[in-house]
Amino acid sequence: MLSSDSEGERQVAVSKIGGLLIRCGLDWHDFADRLIAPAMPPTAYISHRPRIKMKQTQDHRYRIAATDLLDVVAAIRDGAPLDGYERQFLGTMEERAARYAVIVLSPKQFAYLTGLLEEI
Repeated sequence: MLSSDSEGERQVAVSKIGGLLIRCGLDWHDFADRLIAPAMPPTAYISHRPRIKMKQTQDHRYRIAATDLLDVVAAIRDGAPLDGYERQFLGTMEERAARYAVIVLSPKQFAYLTGLLEEI
């Protein structure tokens, strides 16, 4: 709307943006400051890194609830650029979470998953 040829449409758009800024506790100066500020790296947008809630079994494997595993996979996908193998590994984790309520990971799988999580 700001690029409209109609001055009325542009004024409405500016008014709507101003109202949104006010509701967020900001003003046009804050908006301008953020426009000229250096870009933040993608990892700065992540509000939190989920902890992996798991239990280690007697045979040194790791048990993790499907819902917790899906939270971790989603955080990794949202927070880090992934190569083909990493996407495939996370896809396999998602498939296992869809099939089972509790997933058992080998020490190597657990280490790889935590390594990906630490990269975000």
